[in-house]
Amino acid sequence: DRNLDGPPEIHIAAVNGLVKHNRTVYLKLASSKIMLAYFNQNHFLRLHDLLESDEPRQFTLQQKYDAGGKKDIYLISFEECSEKLLDFSA
Repeated sequence: DRNLDGPPEIHIAAVNGLVKHNRTVYLKLASSKIMLAYFNQNHFLRLHDLLESDEPRQFTLQQKYDAGGKKDIYLISFEECSEKLLDFSA
């Protein structure tokens, strides 16, 4: 019986902490709740830049199961908040 991964969830949050050796990012949500998610190594430098700024971003997170059936949250993607996405002047 295979565990199914959860649907992607979009959260507006700011990067609150970053741990390179185990690839975890701490995201501070609008509710002030802190969420921990695992990130892809390729995202490290961009996430590190975001750590310097408190500006909220749109993060897509997904709950996934590992081979042992343990559930964790993974960062799928992140981008500027949507207001900026609508501004094509940049």
